[in-house]
Formats: sequence, structure tokens, C-alpha cells
Amino acid sequence: MSGDGDDIVDGGAGNDTIEGDDGNDSLSGGDGIDTLYGNDDNDTLRGNDGDDSLNGGNGDDTLIGGAGADAINGDAGTGWASYIDSTVGVTADISGGVAGTNDALGDTYTNIENLRGTLYGDTLYGNSGANLFWAESGDDTVYGGAGNDTIHGSNGVDTLYGDDGNDYLHGGNDNDTLTGGLGDDNLYGNAGDDTYSFDRGDGGDNIYNTGESSSNDKVSFAVGVDEDQLWFQQIGNDLRARIIGTNDFVQIKDWYVGTDNRLDFEVSDGSDLVAADVQNLVNAMASFSVPAVGDTELSDTFSGQDLTDLNNAITANWT
Repeated sequence: MSGDGDDIVDGGAGNDTIEGDDGNDSLSGGDGIDTLYGNDDNDTLRGNDGDDSLNGGNGDDTLIGGAGADAINGDAGTGWASYIDSTVGVTADISGGVAGTNDALGDTYTNIENLRGTLYGDTLYGNSGANLFWAESGDDTVYGGAGNDTIHGSNGVDTLYGDDGNDYLHGGNDNDTLTGGLGDDNLYGNAGDDTYSFDRGDGGDNIYNTGESSSNDKVSFAVGVDEDQLWFQQIGNDLRARIIGTNDFVQIKDWYVGTDNRLDFEVSDGSDLVAADVQNLVNAMASFSVPAVGDTELSDTFSGQDLTDLNNAITANWT
């Protein structure tokens, strides 16, 4: 057992039992089947090779199982399962529903809320809690699962799914795809040519398109959402694109503050609305009330010249 203070303990070869105490300890099991206990404060536990048992204790602990089938237990604190030391990408699921690969093969998770990937291409899955993910480098795919999750991409072409809950998705430095899923989500593309995917039933998502001015970013609507089912409005400094007949919308934050915040729109048949033409539809639709919930076609609300004018504006600006 280590003493008080910030200790560094390396068990070396053999089957070790190492227990931290007060302080931010760094405990390494080395080779063999090791059992590590962090106890108080914010500890880092490394199992390295072998089928190890890592137990964080109190505090915000980082648990790095390494090779082998490891039992990773965050205990009472906020537990991170981390694969940052791995030399190849992993599949890791802290809910236990998907089998792990490489250094995550055979790993089990208890009281783990947060997951950090490798520097390579990973597939990461959350559980029903409020999870925090760091995907790190590589082309990663992350599924938040149920709960209000926060997902960070990094370098690499990342595909991020918030799934259920009110999630925060952060793209990173390359060409990422962000899908909030069910719930009211906040999506941050950052650098690169990013795609924000949206479907019926996804709720109200905020998009913070704050990447490079040269980026070719877009909102992509799922199959079944056509260009004549989208209603464009100015809401303060924001642009809102609503799926008519529903309460589902994407809101592009600070659209009217600067052109760097703007992006294009596409629907599944390949039709596009470029950012420069969006205001034409905002102006055309500003003369009318938004169709009521349940009116999923323009003809459910409008007729005669009003319907003709709206359809002409849509046809002229979507290509």
C-alpha cells in the first residue's frame, strides 16, 4: 500500500496487489494478473498485460486495463475507462452489449461513465448514463446511447451519434458527421467539412457551425423529408429550419452574425439549397404563418396563389 501524497508505484512482473491511499496516485501492475485499488483522490491505474482488476475508489480516476481481459470498476468516483496506451484501435462498449476488440477484448465495466479511445480508429459505445467520450485521433465512430452525453472527436474523420437524450457533440479537425438523434442536442462541427444529420422525431437541435470559413458544411435531412417540407425562419440572430407539421427543427446559431456560421442544406433525393439562397426562402415564407403541427404538406395549409408562390420560391432556390 502506498502512503499519503502523490505516489508512483510499479508492480513489475508477477501477480501484484497494489493499493493507493490519499493523493493522486499512479499505480502500474506490470506483467501478471494484478489487482489495483486507487482509493481516494484522482488516480491513474494501469493494468498492462494480463487479466487485471482495476478499482478506482473515490475521485475522478483513469483506468487503463491494457492487454488482457480486464475488470474495470470506477467505484464511487467518476470512472474513466481509457485505451490511450493501445497501439491499435479498439471496439469498446461500456454497456457490455457489444464485444470488445484488441485491448478491449474481454474487458468488463462497472461504475464507468466515461470512455477514452486510442490514437487510432475506434468504435465506442456508451450506456444509459450521462457519458463523456474522448475519441482522440483516428477515424472514430461513437454511439452515445441513452442519457445526456458529451462526445468529443479529434483528428480524424469522426462519425458521432448522440442517440437518445440531450447530447453535446463536438466534431474536431476533419470532415465529421454529427447525428444528435432523439432529444434536443447541441452540435459543434469545428474545423473540416462537416455534415449534421437530422430526421423526423429528432427534436430541436442547435448547430454551432464555428469552423473555418472555407469549410463546406451542410445539414443533411433523412429520407422522407423533402425540400417542400422545410420551413425557414429568422429567429433573432439564428436561422431555423423546421420540418413542417412537426416540432422538429435545426437552429443554426448566429447565422445572421457572420457568413462563417452559415452552411448548405440537402435532402435525400440529392437536392441542395446553398447558403447564399437561404434568405430568399426566409423572405418568401415570412409572409405566412408556419404550418400547424399535423400539416405535413404545404397543401394542407395553403391553396391558390399562396401555394403557387411558395412552391415557385422553393423550386427556384433548391437545385
